[in-house]
Amino acid sequence: MRLSRNPDGFLTVGGADLLQYGENDPEALKRAKPEAFQFCPNQPNHWKEIFMHEGEHLLLNGEQPPFADLIGFRTVSASRDEVVAELLATEALTNRNGVLHGGAIMAFADHLGGLGAIANLHTGQATTTIESKTNFLRPVSVGDVLRGVCVPLHKGRTTQVWQTTVTRRDGKVVAIVTQTQMVLDQFQRA
Repeated sequence: MRLSRNPDGFLTVGGADLLQYGENDPEALKRAKPEAFQFCPNQPNHWKEIFMHEGEHLLLNGEQPPFADLIGFRTVSASRDEVVAELLATEALTNRNGVLHGGAIMAFADHLGGLGAIANLHTGQATTTIESKTNFLRPVSVGDVLRGVCVPLHKGRTTQVWQTTVTRRDGKVVAIVTQTQMVLDQFQRA
C-alpha cells in the first residue's frame, strides 16, 4: 500500500486520513482501512509512531523508538490535538528513595509531546525538543501506572508547545510538563 498526503499534508493510506479514523476509535480505522495495519500486524490496538522513508511518519500501530520501549511507554490514543499514554512504574525506573525517578517522568512526558508534534508535521519535517520544564507534585510508587495526557498550547510553523499532565492511578497529578518542540525542515535520517 502506498502512503500519500492529503491536501493539508497529513499522511494517508489509500486516501484515508489515518488520524481521522484513529483519533477516538482505532478499530474504526481497522474496519475502514484494514490495509493500513499491514505495516505492523503484531499489536493491532496500539497507536505508536512509525518513521517511514524520507522522514515521513504515521501514528499507527508500530514499533516505538528503542528508548520508549526501554522505559515501557504505551500509547493509548493519539490525534493532532491530544496524545494519551501510560507507563508502569517499575523497579528499574526508581531513584534511591524507591519511588519513580523524576527523569523517567520527564522522559515519559517528552515522548508524549514529541508524538503530538509529529502528528502535526508535514512531509520531510521532523521535530526535536528544545526546552522542557517540569513541576513535580508528588511521588509515584513501584507498581503504580502513570497516565499522561498531552495537549498543544501552540502549534506554529517553526515551534510547537505541548503540555503534559501526568497522573497516578488514583487520579492525583504527579507532574505537569511543558515543552517546546522545534520543527525541522528538510530532515533526512542519518
